[in-house]
Amino acid sequence: VLTQQKHTTMGTARVLLLAACAVYTARGSEPVALQDFPCTRANVASRWFAKDRIVATCYSQSPFEQSADLYLSTDTASTWEKQVVCGNNENPCVVDFWQLDTHRALVITAHGVKKLDVAPTGGWIDVTDSAGAKVWLNNFELHPTIKGRILGTMPTLAGNKRLYLSDNYGLTFKPLDIPLQWIDSGTWGAPSATNYHPDVLFVVSLAGSWGKLSAYNIATGELSLVRDEVRSVQRFGAFLFFFVSDRTGLELYVSNSNGQRISKTVFPTTEESDIYSIAQISEQEVFVVAHHADCAKGLQAPWGKMYQSDRSGEYYSLCVENVRWNVATRKADLHPVGGMDGVYITAVSLFRNGTDNVLEEECAACDSAEACARVCRFKSIISWDNGEAGSWVELNPPADAAADACAGCKLQLHDEATDDWRVSAIKSKEDSPGLIIGVGNVGEALDNSPSALNVYLSRDAGETWSTILHGPHHFDWVNYGGFIVAATTAAGQTVQWSTDFGSTWMPYKYANDGKYYVVFEVETAGGRFNDALTPVFLLKAVRHSSLISEESIVDGDVVYFTVDLTSLKPADCSAPPAPKHVPEAGPYEAFVPKNYASEVSPEESECFMGAKMTYIRRKGAAQCWSKVTQAQMESRVVDRCSCTLDDYECDAGFRKIALLAGRHTCESELTHAKVWDFNVDRFVSDIDAHVPDECSRTETYMRSKGYQLRAGFKCDPKAPNSLDLVPVLTKCPHLKESEDVVGFIFLTVFLLCMAALMAIYVGDHMGFQMMSAARKGFEARLSKCWGRMLDLFGRSAYAPVVMYDGGEEESETESHHGREFRDAVPLTAVSRPEDTVEVDLATVPRSEEADETHEPPPPALHEPPRQQQQQQQQQQEASDPQPGDPGRGEEDNFMFD
Repeated sequence: VLTQQKHTTMGTARVLLLAACAVYTARGSEPVALQDFPCTRANVASRWFAKDRIVATCYSQSPFEQSADLYLSTDTASTWEKQVVCGNNENPCVVDFWQLDTHRALVITAHGVKKLDVAPTGGWIDVTDSAGAKVWLNNFELHPTIKGRILGTMPTLAGNKRLYLSDNYGLTFKPLDIPLQWIDSGTWGAPSATNYHPDVLFVVSLAGSWGKLSAYNIATGELSLVRDEVRSVQRFGAFLFFFVSDRTGLELYVSNSNGQRISKTVFPTTEESDIYSIAQISEQEVFVVAHHADCAKGLQAPWGKMYQSDRSGEYYSLCVENVRWNVATRKADLHPVGGMDGVYITAVSLFRNGTDNVLEEECAACDSAEACARVCRFKSIISWDNGEAGSWVELNPPADAAADACAGCKLQLHDEATDDWRVSAIKSKEDSPGLIIGVGNVGEALDNSPSALNVYLSRDAGETWSTILHGPHHFDWVNYGGFIVAATTAAGQTVQWSTDFGSTWMPYKYANDGKYYVVFEVETAGGRFNDALTPVFLLKAVRHSSLISEESIVDGDVVYFTVDLTSLKPADCSAPPAPKHVPEAGPYEAFVPKNYASEVSPEESECFMGAKMTYIRRKGAAQCWSKVTQAQMESRVVDRCSCTLDDYECDAGFRKIALLAGRHTCESELTHAKVWDFNVDRFVSDIDAHVPDECSRTETYMRSKGYQLRAGFKCDPKAPNSLDLVPVLTKCPHLKESEDVVGFIFLTVFLLCMAALMAIYVGDHMGFQMMSAARKGFEARLSKCWGRMLDLFGRSAYAPVVMYDGGEEESETESHHGREFRDAVPLTAVSRPEDTVEVDLATVPRSEEADETHEPPPPALHEPPRQQQQQQQQQQEASDPQPGDPGRGEEDNFMFD
């Protein structure tokens, strides 16, 4: 099983699931009951389509009937209209629901697939194939880059599946004629990975107990085999994950190049795992929680091991042991703090004596998942270093916590693994950097008893905390935390709101009908479409009566309240200044996050993920409405820092070897030796064994020093006092061998020519005289030889490549094994120093004076005409010495070739 955990606190990156059964409107006056639907908390689901449009599905309470009614609101849940989906049939008929964009959705019903347009002029349309017949698709996947393109799946009576394609937002589908039998599934490629093509579809087909993965081009019909023995494929971010059958069972494989290269994932453990949960994913790394079942007890324990990948998604390292994991929901406690790259909060098991890595006795002895969940204790930890192993520390308790709680008590926060309606998961947003709000307790371990729970807030990404509300509450905010609304989980009629980040609270009564309600969810109206500047909130609640206890509200009818607090907005703040020029007296402040767990100086700790990032935000005590736009709040000023060893990790094919004083080196897995010594700044071992496949297609490759920048780190390897361990642009080995051959030939010919010149020099000075014709012929052949040698060397395809950076030193890019970073220097864009000029000597005009003194050119390569040969022979005979001349003898026949 491979699942992806969806976080409900990532602001614009999430899809809000809201529910509506009975709706009330509270705008400072008497609430008006609009409708009353027979829905319960467990049987509702809804989605926002725009700031004012929401669709809700009310599922049947029968456990044998999973169909539902559907309702639409186009005025921010103030009024609702039941949709006629299946003609005049009064029975619920909606089976599933897919949102396409801000006004379109595909709905699977008992009467076929239908398309819903939630625009004011929209309606229902039957989805058909190209022949006009109804289609009975049961799954859809939107194309990641082409709008309107949808992949549909239809099961057949034979048990396999057939794939359909739509290019008009699901209005019509046409079958794909893929020449494969027993198709099981299909998925689009990853657009942020290499080798991506928008028309290529990855298809898994099964044959017996084995399967195979194929790439199908929907435009050309071309089909190619990617790999055999693949049972399934799923796309997560920039990675494709595969389950591949081998002799030991199913193994997890990954590709970050859209199937061009598929590698087995490498985990530093021999334990087998049958469940992998993708806890967090980005374009450069993956956090995976592997659940290793306790085979001896035959149970699934409520914890797993969390691993962090390198940039390739192939190699993993253990970063958290025994992370909290919910067996029923398959969710792990891992919260990525919104707007703060590299900050994570999770919860881990408590061990005996705290450090010996042995579970507490009761936890170690539990014999069922329920028993383990009841007796095993967990504590919260945080990392400001991208989750690196060894960087996790416990949360500091708030300064106002009870001094007598316990010695050494820490703050504990509940998250996704807590399956309790009273407890909200940790919440943060991309547009509110540094702001975190969570429900928890101060103590040795997590406690979900209502008497121990409070609400805590941090504005510095989890370093310091304050208690803002006592007792469990549900909450949300707008204006980047400047306007918070919270509702208690106890039965009541009011909510509380704050404009100073929870320092003070004011009540607001939302129900005046004499009844009490238990709120179990608070959301901003519009969900991800809210502009963060509109203080309108939705409360999801259940009517409270003597028949419904506050501990169990599953069977109560759900009620919606729309709470508009626009009239309570404070006055607007002044216009925001630039982040680096914030005045002390104004309502804004600059926020610079730090690695608070680091032991370096305060100045160095501001190098957060390799850069100093500066945000602008409203001061906590400023009682005004922030005018910072969402784009300004999410943007940041980035000053890249110098790189240190902590900014690097071992490259693919290298392993980390610990040294003294917390330092490490990366050794080759093939040569078992370090290849780069950063103390002397040079290679100390041959690493040609690590030459990638690029050398089969190109002339250069990035020679690794054994290191690469860690995922998400932004330091500058070329900055002053920076440790530069990025790969070096290097010629491929076969090109070096060719250059060595050319160099050997050049040296040999050069030595022969020098020997000939020396012979001439010795002959002239020792009194020997050569025949003039022989001498001229020798010099002509020598000149010809020299010219051919220079011509051969000059035309070599393997001449050295010289790259300059600022005219002083060799440039090195930060690209390795096909992975390019923002500072990579393309080979075609390399600049040379201004004083370096390339000149083609063949195009330079020569003066007459130069022509007179220039040596004659070497003889032509072709044979001269016979007449020209005869004239040259006569001239040679006329100039030859006559018989009896001095020096004539055996030397007459002395010739050089």
